[in-house]
Order: sequence, then structure tokens, then C-alpha cells
Amino acid sequence: MINGEIFKHKKNNFDFEWKFNKGDSNNANEKDFDDSGWSDVNLPHDWSIEGPIDKKNAVHKENEEFYLSGCSGYLPYGTGWYRKKFHVSWEDENKTFIMQFDGIYRKAEIFINGEKAFYQIDGYTSFYIDITKYIIYGSQNSVSVRVNNDVGSRWYSGSGIYRHVWLIKTDKLHIKNWGTYITASNVSPLKSDVNVLTEIKNDNNENKIFGLETVIFDKDDNVVSKKTDNDLEIKQNGEIKVSQDFILSNPVLWSEDHPVRYKVINTIFFQSQAIDSYESYFGIRSIKLDNKKGLLINGKAVKMKGVCLHHDGGPVGAAVPEKVLERRLVKLKEIGCNSIRTSHNQYSPEFYEMCDKMGIYVMHEFCDKWFGSHYPDFENQWKKDFDLQIALLRNHPSIIFYSIGNENTSPYDNDNPDYENDWFFKTTNELGDYVRSKDPSRIITQG
Repeated sequence: MINGEIFKHKKNNFDFEWKFNKGDSNNANEKDFDDSGWSDVNLPHDWSIEGPIDKKNAVHKENEEFYLSGCSGYLPYGTGWYRKKFHVSWEDENKTFIMQFDGIYRKAEIFINGEKAFYQIDGYTSFYIDITKYIIYGSQNSVSVRVNNDVGSRWYSGSGIYRHVWLIKTDKLHIKNWGTYITASNVSPLKSDVNVLTEIKNDNNENKIFGLETVIFDKDDNVVSKKTDNDLEIKQNGEIKVSQDFILSNPVLWSEDHPVRYKVINTIFFQSQAIDSYESYFGIRSIKLDNKKGLLINGKAVKMKGVCLHHDGGPVGAAVPEKVLERRLVKLKEIGCNSIRTSHNQYSPEFYEMCDKMGIYVMHEFCDKWFGSHYPDFENQWKKDFDLQIALLRNHPSIIFYSIGNENTSPYDNDNPDYENDWFFKTTNELGDYVRSKDPSRIITQG
């Protein structure tokens, strides 16, 4: 077994030494823009919670279904800019660079060395950008982020880069970010079938022949299964998926009482050298709805005793420290809560990992409404955002439900028995079918 610390993705925390300006700023996207007069901040950062609280901060929008005047918490919102400089060595000119943002609220424009690299409208979906083509090697580089919080939520959202940021460096032949999909089937205490689907990306301008080793470890880091596929071919600047099947004997099943996870390490070998390694976690459990017994987890009837929970941390705002989030989940578990609905959007990646470890069932809700200011340009954005969320979250055993939306009007009218909302049914079927096509392993519902 190779040393994973040497060859795995280099995922570096990118939270420190940022500059921030509350308000808009001309030319702040430019590489050499003078930001010396801006504030020094570290991330995660929510500028709204810094105040002041003032009635003048009330939100007023015309022609909206909902009156949003208090949704900012009477705290400031609007536009802000973030900037950070970083150096990239000539030694890394044959590497791929990815910048991952776990959450920016919202309408975030990302610029690398003055060039616009990405635009993310939704403020809750985690996303990442391949920034390799913008990098200047042997030089100082800049990232600039323009954030426009025009207050589209019906609750306190916070403003800014309120979750972690990561800079990831890989070989040009590498496992994609969030590129493993691990599923368990035919689950029983005696044995379980496990499939590991690994997405490989080749950023080289030539075809490559490589090997893929996949090792599964138990909770004590003992190897329980291993498989290697050699002589795999990937085209230049192409992508492939490699499927590997395993049978695990006497698996420990994941549940609220026994939240046991397994670890997978995928390693790419090129010319007998390990050039990339990627670590993932998963749990083995089955989900079923029975019309007489209800929800079955591993064949056992389970009653969900839970809460609908918003993402913010109250007085600490939207940039919730992990210890605050962990304490909240511990307290909920202590009073008998075994399930949480993420009202009404993606949470931070750390939340789902905590639920995996604590044994808390999750109804992951992709978004709030499908219309209005709550989700701008929903019809053109939802597939991209759903794809990102599924790729990030699909290996978490805690997630047993996917909710495709919340309070999207009524399909029927009690005063008119002949009325049916065709738009509602059409959209529900379209979103539900799409999510099933990407991840058929969860139960789909909506608020």
C-alpha cells in the first residue's frame, strides 16, 4: 500500500489573509488592484452579522408574493468584495489547480488574475472551479470575489463567503473532485455488495494508460477488500468512469445506534508510480418504505423524530463555527432527535459528516421555491446546482431522503375539485426523475 499522505490530492485550506470591502468597487477584479485600504478578514465570514441593526436595513420588494421586510434581520446586506493573493511555483506548471467554495451568499462572481472564471447564483450550493488556465507560474496570483446579496431568502441568510474555501492541487491525470460514487446493495449482516464508481480526468494533451487501485478499510483502518484494474486507457483531455465491485462479509451496518463508516482510498498508478490518491467515506445500510411498517432502515422499522433546521447559528450568523454546529447536533441527539431536514437548502459539508458520525438521519433539501427571488433563474440553474450537490453528498449514509423543493404552491384547489396545477406536476416529475437518474439510492420527496 502506498503512502497516501505523499500522493493524495493536496487540499489546502484557503481561509486566511483575505481582504474585504463592504460595498461595490470599480476594477476590484483586476490582478494588481490596490486593496491596501480594505479590511483584513479570515474566512468563513458573514459581514451582515457585524451590523449595525437598523430599521433602514429592512428589505422592500415590489410584486413579491412574500413580504420580505424582516428577512435580513434588519442587518446590512448588498454588495461586497473579497480579494486574496497567492504564489504558484514554476515547479507546479504540470499540475491541475482547483478552487473549491463551500458556500457564498450569493450571486458570486469569481475572478482569477482579472479574468472571470465562474458565476454562482445560488448562495447555498458548494461548487468548485478548475483555475489552471488562469494561473501565472512563478508569480503572485490573485482571486477576487464579488458578492451580491439582494436578500432572496425568507429567513436570515447572512452575506459573503460564509463557508470554507480550499485550493486543491493534483496531477493532470487525477480522480475528479467529488469523483467517487459508492453504493451498497443486497445489504444484510452476513454480506453486502459494494460498488465503487470512480471518475477519472486527464488534463494532458495525450492519451494515457494507467492503473486504478481501490482499497476499502473498516473503522479501525484494517483492509477489508482491495481491487486493482490495470491497462486502463483515457483519451487526451478526456474523462472516464471506472466501476469496481466488491463483496464485504459480515459488514457493520450504519444506523442511528451504530453510525459506523468505511473508508475508500483510490490510487492512480502511471508507469508504476502512484500519482494521485483520493479518500472517501461511506456507510452500508438499506432504506425502504413499507405501506404497513413505515420507514425501514436495515429492515428495522424506524420512527423519525426530528426537526426542520435552518443553516445559521443565531447570534454568530451564517458563518457557523464547527464547534457551535456540533454542540447543536449533540444537544438535539440528547433530547431524542434522530433526524433533521435541511431547511431549505444545502448545508455546509461539515454538517453531513457530523450526522454520519453521530447517527442522525437527514432529509437533504436541494432548494426552497422554484420561482421568484428565492432562486433566481431557477429554470436555467437547477440542473447544475443539483449535479454539484449530489456529487458532493451522495456517499453520506446519513442522507436517506432527497427533497426537491419546498412550498411550491398546491397541486389542487379545495374550492375547485376539477383544478389541477399542471406546472406543479410537470416540474415535480422533471426534478424527481432527474435526481433518480443521478442517484437512485434515496427516497425522493418535497415540502
